[in-house]
Amino acid sequence: MDPFNFVEDKSPHTARKKSGGFIWNLGAIFFFISALCMAAYYALIFVNPSSGLNFLPPRNQAAAAQPASPSPEPLPSATEISNNSFATATVVFETATPAPTATIMLLPSATNFQLSEATATLPATGAPFFAVQPGNPTYLPHAGGCGAMYVAGNVTDLNGAPFKFMQIVLTGSVNGVSIGRENTLSGNAPEYSESGYEIQIGSGQPVTTYNDIYLQLTNQEGQPASDVVVLDTFEDCSRNLIMVNFVQVK
Repeated sequence: MDPFNFVEDKSPHTARKKSGGFIWNLGAIFFFISALCMAAYYALIFVNPSSGLNFLPPRNQAAAAQPASPSPEPLPSATEISNNSFATATVVFETATPAPTATIMLLPSATNFQLSEATATLPATGAPFFAVQPGNPTYLPHAGGCGAMYVAGNVTDLNGAPFKFMQIVLTGSVNGVSIGRENTLSGNAPEYSESGYEIQIGSGQPVTTYNDIYLQLTNQEGQPASDVVVLDTFEDCSRNLIMVNFVQVK
């Protein structure tokens, strides 16, 4: 058997073959690692779509991820205004207007109402005192026609008998014009009764007034002998006579 000379083949062709195999092996390793990374990335996005690594997040989550509108900057404090020479603003505080309170209107009485020049005072102890007869006032046509308005009636004592010489005082206004102070005595108008009276209200034809005419019974010294009676009038010829009868109550 012939001896062999085992000498390593170092030809250029053999060297190129070995280096080409190494490059292919390196490329295969790179692509294998890349595939693993891509698989891991898609697995992460599948599990958590809202992850910051997801370049295409869902629409609702994308809107929620938008930054909130910036909060307005706080107003400068008084010290900052002073230090920075800010223009001083005048602050006006609006004061709420209190709701109007209800006003209670009381009808005048003998103790708090003055009839023209007559000063209302309480009657002397034991002096007669009168009240308006129940059902009064009543309205009738005046026998003299429709040329004026009148108030009339009679005065009776505790037994229903005529009570003469009591003073009846009328005051107030008609359409803003004062009628002054008119007075008469019970018994001066016998056409109504033995203790009858009658007073003309202003002048002219009937007109409508509300709470403007006041009537009161007094003694001859002007001391009140009844409460004040508030009368209404009407522009009606069938109601131009107001009947007010007084009856003694003590």
